[in-house]
Amino acid sequence: MEMLIAIAIVAILVSMALPSFNSMLDRQRVRGAAENLFADLQFAKTQAIKCSRSMDLIAATGSPWSYCVATNGSNCAAAATSDCATAGVWKATSGADFTHVTLNANASVTFDALRGGCAGASCGTAITFTGSSGATKSVTVSAMGRISLQ
Repeated sequence: MEMLIAIAIVAILVSMALPSFNSMLDRQRVRGAAENLFADLQFAKTQAIKCSRSMDLIAATGSPWSYCVATNGSNCAAAATSDCATAGVWKATSGADFTHVTLNANASVTFDALRGGCAGASCGTAITFTGSSGATKSVTVSAMGRISLQ
């Protein structure tokens, strides 16, 4: 009898914890996608300075969403079909790696070759990820090239 009561109590506690566990998993997926984008933006900025040429991060919504680090405004779709070096795509990331996470808008960020600052109209634009439970994380690049995660 005591064993049944203990099992019932454990079952009740597990059923109460499960929704918060799913919410925590969703927040971690969104955080992982945003941190991956943050690292790839840092990579693009570093490569722009190191190689003395502008670097673009091009993000595209869709199913799955994707983004890539490229030179000369290369098309992200080229990463799937040809050699990165010839296509100008240095790094590509697919949303298939981050289940239940969506990218909210198409975006493009360009880092200039001189100081790694953000060039063009994309400066200050937030790239936002949203999870299935509503959790969000945004990554923003300032005009000076400072990358921040909110």
